[in-house]
This record gives sequence, C-alpha cells and structure tokens, in this order.
Amino acid sequence: MVWDVEDGSLDPDYASFEGACEEIKEAMEGWGTDESTMTEVLGSKTAEERFMLSKQYAEMYDTSLYDAIDDETGGKYGRAMKILSLSPVEAEARMVHNSMKGYGVSEEHLIPLLVGRSNPDLMLLKRSYFEMYDRDLVMDLTDELDGEFETLIVMCVQGIEDNYDPEETHTEDRVMEDCDAFYEAGQGSWGTDEGPFFKILVQSPAEHLQAVNAAYVEKYGYNMKKAGEKELGGHAEEAVLFLLGIKLGDEEETLAAGIKLTCKGFGSADATGMMNYVIRLSCYPELLRGVLEKHEELYEKTVEYRIEDEFSGDLQALLLLVVASALPSNEEEEE
Repeated sequence: MVWDVEDGSLDPDYASFEGACEEIKEAMEGWGTDESTMTEVLGSKTAEERFMLSKQYAEMYDTSLYDAIDDETGGKYGRAMKILSLSPVEAEARMVHNSMKGYGVSEEHLIPLLVGRSNPDLMLLKRSYFEMYDRDLVMDLTDELDGEFETLIVMCVQGIEDNYDPEETHTEDRVMEDCDAFYEAGQGSWGTDEGPFFKILVQSPAEHLQAVNAAYVEKYGYNMKKAGEKELGGHAEEAVLFLLGIKLGDEEETLAAGIKLTCKGFGSADATGMMNYVIRLSCYPELLRGVLEKHEELYEKTVEYRIEDEFSGDLQALLLLVVASALPSNEEEEE
C-alpha cells in the first residue's frame, strides 16, 4: 500500500477517517486522557486503516498523531500506541531505532525486524530510517554491533538476496556447489569462516536454500539448522536459526516460537518484543492467523492467553484488540 500511494496508483479516501480522528482528539482533551477510547479507536483498525487515519489526523490538526499521543500517554502502553500511529514502514524504522538506543543494543529485537526480509522491504525500511533520523541504518548497525552478529545483520540489511532463477543461476550444479561451500565454511574448517557461511544463507532465495538444505542432509547427514547450532552461539546462532526457519518454509513456527520467547513467566515478559511481533504481524492478517494457530498447536496455549497472563491494564487491552482486529469477523466465518 505504501508503494502504491507513493507512485500514485492508489489514492486512499483519507477523509473517511475524520470521525475517528475527532474521537481520538476528544479522548486526549480535558482533565485526563481517555485511554479506553483511544485503545478502541486505534487498536481496532487494520494496518491500512491506521495508515490512513494517521495521514488524516495530521491534515486536520497540523500535528502528527505520534506527537499528539506522545504528549498524552507514557510507559509501555504509550510506546505501543505511538508505534500504532505510524505507517507500517515508519513503525518498523522506529522499532529498529528503539532497539539501538539507550544503554546497550537489544539484539533479540533486531533479529525478527531485520533477518529474512525481502529486498523491497529492506529498501523501504532503510529509506524510512534515513528520513526519520537522518542516519544510515547500515552505518548505525556497524557502530552498535560487533562480532559474528554484526557480520550477519549487516549482510541481511544490505539486501543481497538473489532473484530465484533455476534456469541460469540456481541450477542443480549451483545447489551442490553451495552445499559443499557451506560445509567447508563450517564443519569442514577449523573455526567458522563467517563470510561464505553467512553469504550462502543471506544471498540464497528460499527455493534455492531449500534445495541446498536437502542436498546437505543427504550428503552430510544433518540439516543446515543443526550446522548453525554446531558452528555458532549467542545472538548469531539465534539469527541464523531464525533466517533458516523463514527460508526453509517454517515461517509460522518460527514466529510462534519468537512470540513464546517474549513471555518468560514470573512477571518478566518482554513487553517490547511482544508489541513488535503483534503490531508487525497485524499488517499480515493471514500470516498472523497462521501464527496464532501454530502457537496453540505447538504450546497448547493461545497467544491471547499469554497476553492476558503476562500483561495488564491498557497495554493488555490494546494488544488483545490488535490481535482480534486481524481475525475474521463472524460474517466472514459464515461466508
């Protein structure tokens, strides 16, 4: 939708959100902020509707919805509401920036934001990051990260994945070449040769990497995920396993596992991690539904149960509403 609006092929009816903008404005006026109304109005909208609402709010009140919310709310709930007030691309740029500010980098938050993304996704994200912060994302990552994790993340963000071409590039010979090169860079060498090891994973389109993985299993006796576990550790290992999960066709399982990791129990839930997952996945309703089903299948708990168990108050209500907004209505289910 962002692309279509920019190139002029789509002209959304922003004015249809005047009423919603007025409701939010009224909820922030007076002697106290009406968080319940704000939650209901913004949290119940789809990603496309939130995008149009934010554009209309700025047009009507000569200030961004983000800044208006920033003046009226705070804490974890305020952070979630501010992210919801942005376009999907701006929201992701903000999430990335938030992961690198303060005292130390939140590597676990960067992984699902930057690993396994398409080249067009990354192009939009890097451009939006520069427009918002007047900084180059790759340079900031290079400054903030180090070691194997830096090597992998920077390679991912550069957007070097090939277009799949089984006729000329991703042939059976190339499959075997990459299979052997991956082994030589890992198990076949004294220490991991990060450059070629990571490059094969990042540069290969999903179809090719799946073929390489099948060849690897046949020739070396275990899959590429196991190789990643043997060769790496820490956040670099987590990022490689996430990347392989996405590219080898286990996207729903990988994302469901990521959501589970944000809920550690005993009051130590990762609120930012859960916000990021829920808000980003709300942009892809079909994928979100699949992730919700996979999470319940794997862990015998719904994501909604985890939100209710780990969070409270306005943040809990907001996250539950965002999840519900992506689910089919009763009318859709009947159809």
